[in-house]
Amino acid sequence: LGRVGKITAEKWKVTDENGQTTYPLREKGYNMNDIIGISGLESAYEEELRGKDGVETITRNSDGVIVDTALTTVPEPGHTVQLTIDSRFQKAVDKALAENIDMINRVYNTGSMKAAAGAAVVLDVKDGSVLAASNYPSFDQNLYATQYSEYSADESLPLFNRALQGLYTPG
Repeated sequence: LGRVGKITAEKWKVTDENGQTTYPLREKGYNMNDIIGISGLESAYEEELRGKDGVETITRNSDGVIVDTALTTVPEPGHTVQLTIDSRFQKAVDKALAENIDMINRVYNTGSMKAAAGAAVVLDVKDGSVLAASNYPSFDQNLYATQYSEYSADESLPLFNRALQGLYTPG
């Protein structure tokens, strides 16, 4: 439901239209080699999920041998974000969406007109929480880094999150 990755040079050093350079992530306590949320929920909840680094002070003697260590700043874990999405229900919605697009193409085959993509979002009517959000076609997040060129060149746009980024009339 999101990806994490290294901080890019563009995110680390930001130059505005007046030529003023700032380092917004450094100002928030990040180090240049930290891993951050770069898409999806990992990005949206980065500040909640991120903990705080600890600091350990190491004292060495003149021979370089460690003589003392002290934890000067205790690390703090990030917070937990609890989702309302149930993984089994999500898989069922993913499967149903793919099967329905396949059925539309088999039953209503109109030559060159094909159903190539779709999205489904299921909300709890009582509280509006998201129970499932599905996209078709989708991609394997475990293969994102190695298959990015293939995914990004695919005309069916599997990287486009239709469920969350598409603009559609409800119904």
